[in-house]
Amino acid sequence: MSEDRIRTAHAAAQAWAQRRDDAAVNAVLALLDTHAPESLLGDARTEYWWHGCEAMADAIGPGRPAAAVRLLELARVSNQKEGSMATGSGEGLASRENLRRIDAKIAALRAQAPEAPASASAAGPACSCGRTLDTARPAARLAFEVMGDTYEMKLGRCAGCGSHWRALARERFTGPESESAGPIEANEAAALLDLIAACPDPTQARCRCAAHRKIAWG
Repeated sequence: MSEDRIRTAHAAAQAWAQRRDDAAVNAVLALLDTHAPESLLGDARTEYWWHGCEAMADAIGPGRPAAAVRLLELARVSNQKEGSMATGSGEGLASRENLRRIDAKIAALRAQAPEAPASASAAGPACSCGRTLDTARPAARLAFEVMGDTYEMKLGRCAGCGSHWRALARERFTGPESESAGPIEANEAAALLDLIAACPDPTQARCRCAAHRKIAWG
């Protein structure tokens, strides 16, 4: 499951770098709807990956600033991982410069497209059938913490069409809260429900059980 989403994310970034494939942008954004950025990185060195995300954000920023911010946040996480693997002072310095550049772009884009007030999204995200998803009352949920941000993954089924959905709420260490949701296959929903059922306390974000490690880090 985690290997598939990492492969999809990296392939999308490569497609963008090679062909400027517009579908790549939507592929990465769809993954970010339901996964924490850190879970998309994989174990390999990731330089081409964050370059691809930053290039995508630069291209779509003028027309889609909110989406560009999400891509830059992923580029930032990926670059942090690249920097942690640096073997010399030159690489470490380059990583810090990259983070400063990405942070400046995020700040500029957020100034163009400030976060919507909570009342604007009070109805919750919608299913592809048009029905509002009741993310406030999911069938299961699991909280976890990654790099100072608290996430809550929620699972449920649409009351209209019965399709499975996964929502990901994020409470940033510094910044506004956000929530996104998207469809998942029944077998993936079943696997996640089994993981959550194995956790001794799904509401404890700092739990280090096998389920938390699998969901938070893939």
